[in-house]
Amino acid sequence: MSTSLLRMARWATDLSLDDLPPRVRERAALQHLGAAGIVRALTDAPPAAALFKAAGGRGAGPVIGGRQAPRRDAVRLHLALAGWLGWSDSVLLGQPVLGGAVAAWAYAKGHTVGEVLRATVAANEVAGRMGAATLLGPGAGLDGTWALTAGATTAIGLLDGLDADGLARALSIALSQAPAPSRRVGLADGAARAAAWGQAGAVADDAVTLAKAGLDAPLDLLDDRDGPLAAACWVPLRHAFTGLGQAWFTGALAFRNDPLHVFAQVPVQAVMEILQRHIKAADKRLRADQVDRVEVFTGAPGWLLAKHMDALPGLTADRVVASIRRGIGWAVAGHDLSTAALTPAALAPLADRITHVARRVEVRHDYTRTAAMADHAVEVVAPLLSGLTRAELAHVGARARAFHGHRLPAPGPMQLLQLVQQRPDRLLERLRYAPHDLAQSRLDQWQDQLGVEVRVHTTRGGSWPERRLLPEGSPGWPWQDTADRVRARFAQGDPERADAAVTLQSTPSGDEAEGWVEALLA
Repeated sequence: MSTSLLRMARWATDLSLDDLPPRVRERAALQHLGAAGIVRALTDAPPAAALFKAAGGRGAGPVIGGRQAPRRDAVRLHLALAGWLGWSDSVLLGQPVLGGAVAAWAYAKGHTVGEVLRATVAANEVAGRMGAATLLGPGAGLDGTWALTAGATTAIGLLDGLDADGLARALSIALSQAPAPSRRVGLADGAARAAAWGQAGAVADDAVTLAKAGLDAPLDLLDDRDGPLAAACWVPLRHAFTGLGQAWFTGALAFRNDPLHVFAQVPVQAVMEILQRHIKAADKRLRADQVDRVEVFTGAPGWLLAKHMDALPGLTADRVVASIRRGIGWAVAGHDLSTAALTPAALAPLADRITHVARRVEVRHDYTRTAAMADHAVEVVAPLLSGLTRAELAHVGARARAFHGHRLPAPGPMQLLQLVQQRPDRLLERLRYAPHDLAQSRLDQWQDQLGVEVRVHTTRGGSWPERRLLPEGSPGWPWQDTADRVRARFAQGDPERADAAVTLQSTPSGDEAEGWVEALLA
């Protein structure tokens, strides 16, 4: 019997370090620096004390800050810390793949750096496919738990010695109980999301333990018409499980330099660019009381995010970074997008200024940007979407409208003309004849095309425009700048750690992984 789970498990167990393209291997090494930087930046976050307290004090799992804990607790702790803000390096418009790297740290002892990188890449590929398969669903892959659970299970299973059959059973056990948080938890309830992400790691660890003990599990879980995929999304995209070893999700990693929601990154980063230009031009900062209004023209994901967050008031850190309006207010009020600027003590004195600016932000839907994003997705990953029928797309549209509770505003005459020129009717025809195997996709050309136009209007009558297509650190962004930002995130201003980042990224694959991970988490 050949099932999706078995094919992925067999590919993962057969994968060798020599099979990895240089681009993939380079990103996997940088991914560990980025993950360690994220976790380290959040060790003083509000939920951190409780998470550290809940972790055992002894065990074989290294913990951020040079401590030790049971492996299961170490995986849960690191994922839960990242979950507080939903901060994770990701693929395909935000599907988090932190689980593999985090889980690999806990099981690195007795392995080489190369073996850890190989397990990390395998985990990314399985996690990326799980997220892609559920893309047409309520969370569009963004609640993260399916991808996180699959990635952590794969990395733990490989480093703990499971064979292909055992890994497939472990994935089945894990995915049958992966936590599925609600939209509110996924967007703006940080403590609950931290618990859900942490539980994803614990479920993965337990699943490998049970598979090693011989617990049986259905291996056709992902292929069953009435299986968990059908419950996780509106229309499963089962071609996601193809193209192993040829379509590399790891090569499409987006490194999120700022702890912002995926769909809030570009508009807030565009405002930060305007603020920096203002300093150069006026030799002083733009103050919150000098902002008359801010116009943001964005595609459907950003517009829907703004609508959801408008219904969830509050200036807690998790709600600031998940809101385009409050995120822009935060940027203008403090000129700082670091986690240090998200503590209650840092946010409190900025509250009035954040609110003042947020109320002046107008988020408008731009159909041409939505159409351009869809066109790029079909151009690059058509095999993922191949075979979708008009009826299925209509079903997705109806379910999406009911779920989101918002209809996109009608396009104006000029936008309607531009849309006609873009010929959106061609997309369905291209999907109809697209191949069914991701091996024939162009995943190496993927970009997170979440373009926006931002205009900051000042009380003195000035207007500061900025157009951006990509989030910083995502595919298509200059690679050297991305690597520099990730290393800076890891170092967090410490010169010694800045030097260590370069060394850790280029550590020989034959070196022992235990010391490498200890240096990452020191």
